[in-house]
Amino acid sequence: MLVITFAQAAAEVKTELRRRFAWIYEKLNRFLGMEQKKAGTAFSLSEAEGALIGQSRAEAEAFFGSSAGEALAGMTPERRMALIEDFSYRMLDLWGLPDCDVIITDSGEIFPGAEAASCIGKCGLEEGVIYLNSCFLQENHEGILKKCAMAVLHEVRHMMQWRAIRGQLEIPVPAEAVESWQRNLEDGYIRASADLEGYYRQPVEYDARNFACLILGEL
Repeated sequence: MLVITFAQAAAEVKTELRRRFAWIYEKLNRFLGMEQKKAGTAFSLSEAEGALIGQSRAEAEAFFGSSAGEALAGMTPERRMALIEDFSYRMLDLWGLPDCDVIITDSGEIFPGAEAASCIGKCGLEEGVIYLNSCFLQENHEGILKKCAMAVLHEVRHMMQWRAIRGQLEIPVPAEAVESWQRNLEDGYIRASADLEGYYRQPVEYDARNFACLILGEL
């Protein structure tokens, strides 16, 4: 009976995680669809960044082929985690962040509570670590898996923002962008748990989302 009870509990947890994945996926698509109508209104790149965007696209295609979601869905979870890790380190190297680390984990300390089923990735900015939620990489859903690949780029951009604010990024970025990020991060960063729409509309998130879309949006 104890084994059956554990099995039932595990099945219930998995069902709930899938339900939350589906809800988050639908919510993100609806919101990002709205945002794409205003693309370019608050996003700018330096000439050096523009050149690296093109190189990053080529690298992404080398990793994933014509479809990141399809490529990842066709792999075992172990293989896709290894590929995502390799892709993450390649992007960090390319964007001048070779000293940063990548950790793929389902740790409750890193992704506590509701974050276990809602947060694909996050940055430890001071430590120079990108954390990716392995729970999402266990899903054989092309849309979710593409968002995992997008999350890599999103978090790489957040690390760039942080380094740029501190004058530690060698790649030049527009001064107005750095000023905007600094105001956002130091004076008024909005947590998703407090205001989901405000979270997505703030400068650092808008910038990171556009950055990821420019590189991987068509793959």
